[in-house]
Amino acid sequence: MTKSLKVYTENIVVNDSFFKEIKNRRVVDFSHLMESTLQVSGYHDHALRQAFPDQAYIIQPGQVWVVTQYRISFGQALLQKEQPLSISTRLTKVNRFMVDRYFELSQAGRQIMTIDSQFVALDFQERKMVPLRRDFLTDNDLVDQTISSQFYRFKADEFDQYLGDYEVNIQTDDIDENAHVNNLVYLRWCLKYLPIEENRQLSRIDVKYSKEILPGHRVMIDLKKTSIDDSPQYLFKIKNMTKNEEACQIRFCWQ
Repeated sequence: MTKSLKVYTENIVVNDSFFKEIKNRRVVDFSHLMESTLQVSGYHDHALRQAFPDQAYIIQPGQVWVVTQYRISFGQALLQKEQPLSISTRLTKVNRFMVDRYFELSQAGRQIMTIDSQFVALDFQERKMVPLRRDFLTDNDLVDQTISSQFYRFKADEFDQYLGDYEVNIQTDDIDENAHVNNLVYLRWCLKYLPIEENRQLSRIDVKYSKEILPGHRVMIDLKKTSIDDSPQYLFKIKNMTKNEEACQIRFCWQ
């Protein structure tokens, strides 16, 4: 049982809810796709708790998982409607405070995208990072160390073309069960202002979260552009103006 839980897979059918219309073009609703993907990590987490009910779990009651960064890489295959989508996930690294989790999405054996992600545990009441019980994972051989996560080191000075800034309003639905703006909302905000590069394909999205945004905070988004090896890249900085601090950076790469 332990070995089978190292890689957890769910298969879902892709229906109309995975797509939306933008400027008379039918495109993948990326926010919905990411939401479905992250649900699978929740299923995996639940399966581990059910499989080892008598052991101390990696996090304790009153603690919650919070994502700190993503690297989303797109494959050559495009998402197809009415075909099963396989979403697999596994833990690839654990230390005292963080776990890395890897996702792979595929249809009919063709890779749609992969996601490297990193999570920390927070004490929900204190809003502070807490140490993990990592021995639960290592003792039960639940970490797949054959995959190594690669995260982008943000270098804002590489982006030399200023394109503008935008103010966004936090909606009630933007707040999740952790009482802060959900991590996918940051992506949705930026996708709204992301310039479309004709005849190019989005190849990668890098996300680094640094501070949470709470209800009532004022948010501004700063957008810059650069080109590396003739490939356009866009950098969004999401700023919490209420607390005068940077909350998140997101880089979009086209090829």
